[in-house]
Amino acid sequence: MTEPLEPAKEHPTTEEISVLAQFATLGITLASTVTVGLLLGLAFDYFAHTAPVGLIVGLILGSVGAASAMVSLIRRWM
Repeated sequence: MTEPLEPAKEHPTTEEISVLAQFATLGITLASTVTVGLLLGLAFDYFAHTAPVGLIVGLILGSVGAASAMVSLIRRWM
């Protein structure tokens, strides 16, 4: 017995691709902003010998920057 073939799937529309790109932009922006803050905090700790102060400050600044970027991106889309 052969199984019936599935109907061909529709290609995503331009609008759907645009929405996916916007979500990808948001995710990459959030991840990269926090990562940069952490790396700068680690670099500061390495050179100033102040571990974990730089890491904590870098995480806080990266998180604030990520939140600011998120608000900016969401306002642009609304």
